[in-house]
Amino acid sequence: MSPALGFLALAIILPLTSGAAMAESRVERLQALGDQIRAHHGRLSSADIETAGAAAMGSSGRKRFYGLWRTLSYYRDNAEHADFERWAARTRALAARDHDQPLAAMVMVLSSSKTATDAPGRKADFAAWTRAAQGNADVGHVVELERLRIAAAQDQWAAATRTGARLIDTTQEDPLTQPIAAEAHTLMSRVAAELGDDGGALDHLADAAALDRKIGSKTHDAERVYNLALLAVKAREFASAEMLWRLHGDLITTSGGPRAWFFHAYLCAAIADAQGEPRRVLDCLRPVTLALDQADDSWTVSALRLRLKARARLGDVADARSDLARMRAAPAALRGEDEFEQLSSAYILRAEGKSMAAFDALEKSRQRTLERLHDDHQRKVSDITAALRTALDAERVKGERAEREAHFQRRLSLAWGVVAALLAIVTLGAAAFVLEQRRTAKALARAQARAEAASEAKSTFLATMSHELRTPLNGVLGLAQALKLEPLEPGEREQVDLIEDAGRNLLTLLNDVLDLSKIEAGKLQIAPLRADLRRKCERLGKIHGVLAAEKGIGLTLDIDDTPPSLIFDPVRVRQCVSNLLSNAIKFTETGGVVLSVRCEPTGDHEMMAYIAVSDTGIGMSPETCARLFGAFEQADATTARRFGGTGLGLNITRRLAKLMGGDVTVESREGEGSTFTLSFRCQVPLAEPSSQPQMDDLSASPPARLKILLVEDHPVNRKVIALMLAPLGCALIEAENGQIALDLLATEPVDLILMDVNMPVLGGLEATRRVRSDLGLDEIPIIGLTADAMDHQRQACLDAGMNDVLTKPLEMTALHSSIAQAMEGEGSPQ
Repeated sequence: MSPALGFLALAIILPLTSGAAMAESRVERLQALGDQIRAHHGRLSSADIETAGAAAMGSSGRKRFYGLWRTLSYYRDNAEHADFERWAARTRALAARDHDQPLAAMVMVLSSSKTATDAPGRKADFAAWTRAAQGNADVGHVVELERLRIAAAQDQWAAATRTGARLIDTTQEDPLTQPIAAEAHTLMSRVAAELGDDGGALDHLADAAALDRKIGSKTHDAERVYNLALLAVKAREFASAEMLWRLHGDLITTSGGPRAWFFHAYLCAAIADAQGEPRRVLDCLRPVTLALDQADDSWTVSALRLRLKARARLGDVADARSDLARMRAAPAALRGEDEFEQLSSAYILRAEGKSMAAFDALEKSRQRTLERLHDDHQRKVSDITAALRTALDAERVKGERAEREAHFQRRLSLAWGVVAALLAIVTLGAAAFVLEQRRTAKALARAQARAEAASEAKSTFLATMSHELRTPLNGVLGLAQALKLEPLEPGEREQVDLIEDAGRNLLTLLNDVLDLSKIEAGKLQIAPLRADLRRKCERLGKIHGVLAAEKGIGLTLDIDDTPPSLIFDPVRVRQCVSNLLSNAIKFTETGGVVLSVRCEPTGDHEMMAYIAVSDTGIGMSPETCARLFGAFEQADATTARRFGGTGLGLNITRRLAKLMGGDVTVESREGEGSTFTLSFRCQVPLAEPSSQPQMDDLSASPPARLKILLVEDHPVNRKVIALMLAPLGCALIEAENGQIALDLLATEPVDLILMDVNMPVLGGLEATRRVRSDLGLDEIPIIGLTADAMDHQRQACLDAGMNDVLTKPLEMTALHSSIAQAMEGEGSPQ
């Protein structure tokens, strides 16, 4: 069996097996939707959008994000360019004021997409979109929606169907993201219609309308019902089309103008024409006769085409010729397909008894129809079209041999049948393509679910590993810090230093592995704050200067005049610069290290910072430099044995730099040294901050003779913390779990509580909640102690009512500083 005949057989079988069930379900859904719209209908106006936009400006978080997205989308979709630019400028200013990166990213994506769709020669910067969406699902939803919009506009059907299926699946449950899902359904309706899947187009548009109903979104209900009715006609759901036509008339009775009633008449005629009722077509169009006699736009010309076809089929020659003359007088851009005029002429000529001329007109119509369909669907189903066109040519040759006038009626019917078969087969081919894409989308969704499960398992393993390693590390490092406070012999002090260095190296490796995992999972977020870059670098220079002096090399600072206050992530910048300085000192035996800092403006209130670390160490070859930034990479095995390390530091440093909008580059020559340059973006604040002490300069000295309750189940940890608190002269009360602590607090007043999180009987989170609620001790500072370094653990502690959270292994200075700040009232239960 040939491919063409195979598709034709499939076209016959599918409606018989599944059409009735699908139609029944669709009719019921559309009836229910129509009832909802009838009960609660409205019309969206610019005033409504302005009011909603103003309300969104006054809100915060995701509610503000999606409220302003809907305002911008309304003006973009309705081609109101000035209003779009006005709201885009307001949203950018708001994002800059509040340092709201997701909001700024959303405006950037919408503006870029609008430019790409308004000017076909312009291309969207998809790479910038991807960077903007990292770590934020809401920005990711907007990016996916605009990718779908552009793919549909550029006839990229495969990409459009995959993106649309994925986006609808991830946004249709959350009330805040359901407007995204509704817009995705609307775009997918257009894609399905272009592929000839009229039923799918109707289903998607109905789903969009149902979501609008569900979230109470005000929409142009009359326009939505009109579009649903037209798609129902194309899908041959005539009962639903009639119901929607009647609903359209009810909706425009109170608010519709002459234009709305014209569309109502056109919709009536379209339904009648699709059902082969030419007299009803004329009845439907009679109220708009004047508009049709002066056809001057695409819609009136379309309605005129329906009337011409009806008059020609009824044999009304004079009126049909008048309509044909009006059609030909309309601009070419409005007339549409030439083959329709030829087909109409064939009907008229047949009514006049001019059979030969009618046949010629029919032949021209048929030929032009085939050519147009071939051009429209060549890329989608070119093999099917080519096979059918060969068959049609053969039919044309046989027809020319036959008696034209004697068999005119038969050949007229045959021509219509061939065109209908061609349309059905092309539609089926497109439907098969759609089904395949849907299967592909489901397979991708299953693969994504498996990948997410694997990622979740890895995260759980890392969290468990972190907890289990940090607990013994707390004992090792804590006891080492306590021992260093004692009077020791030089040899003994050196041994304690070795113990502490080994423990800190293990802690660094553990932190690096966790950071690398967060970056790969897209969960590490940059947190820009106002800080003094010069002060941060000077402090790093002092800390690492001591290490350099111990090796007998120098550390020099060369810092340009930088603004006293910039907005960047000081924690991640400190991590990156510390990695570079540590490496430079490690690999330098003689000479010295230079830390240089400079800033260059890149735009209004934006700068690029460059921090270079140069050394006179062993240097590297070009081949080594090329692979240096890979995970677990070092120069060679000799380097690893001689200097130690895992090769994670530079990989993490470059990834962090890229997240901050910059990079890390290297210049090196073997035997002469290397220069690593960290770059990152930072903003200049619009106003200077009020004078306040820097955290680096704060003196962390807790008050003397505090009465502290230590709640910790691990005896070694209790011993370590007791040694760390000994210099403060504190009175320490110990409890092995949260229940014992509650019993003590009922009778024993204390000044501060150190609360471990994971304990038997009663854990630290629940114990903290009971201290705050059951005992009513809201004023007592509670500092959490945890071996879980994940971000969610810290937030859980703060939500439970703790004032601060320290991660094990504990640093003595950090513990003292946290106690001091808590007693000074700087922390409060959250």
